[in-house]
Amino acid sequence: MVQIKNVDGVEIEMSAEEIATLTPATGSVEKNKQDSDEAEKKATDKANANQKLKDLGLTDDEIKAIKSWH
Repeated sequence: MVQIKNVDGVEIEMSAEEIATLTPATGSVEKNKQDSDEAEKKATDKANANQKLKDLGLTDDEIKAIKSWH
């Protein structure tokens, strides 16, 4: 894959070493997005579970009691 950088207004092809230094940053962005997606899914699942318990007729206090029960 050819990567281009801009140096003083001139586009120059990046060396393999320069491209290699970009890979960790790209992986980091992808990892952050994955972590964000997982956190969002977890929050959605939690909200859906609470709503399902309420739909079954449980009160907020009963739901709290279930969550704290070990």
